[in-house]
Amino acid sequence: MLIGDLYRIKALRVISFTSVLRYKQTTKSLPEIAAELDVDAIVEGTVFHEADSVRITAQLIRAKTDEHLWAEHFDRELTADNLFAIQSEISAEIAKALEATLSPEEQERLNERPTDNLAAY
Repeated sequence: MLIGDLYRIKALRVISFTSVLRYKQTTKSLPEIAAELDVDAIVEGTVFHEADSVRITAQLIRAKTDEHLWAEHFDRELTADNLFAIQSEISAEIAKALEATLSPEEQERLNERPTDNLAAY
């Protein structure tokens, strides 16, 4: 999961998925949510899967002003290699947008593949 990759970057403070899930159906604004969570930026994203293709869209938003800091979409063939590579790429791009420096160990961890079995993942 992307949140797990981001959590491994020491320069970032990542809020758990469970903590943010309560905002799924909220009418609160992004700045209100960010204030409650005490965060500077929020990552949003979508995944569209069709046949053997996937499109992942990710965006990083400055929480206080609701302004986009970074956004990108990734179109790939859906394989275990591609899925993990996309996650690593997105995590690295988010860290870069936040001006976080990755240690060689952090970069190596981002590139690790947890499994070769996409169905298991």
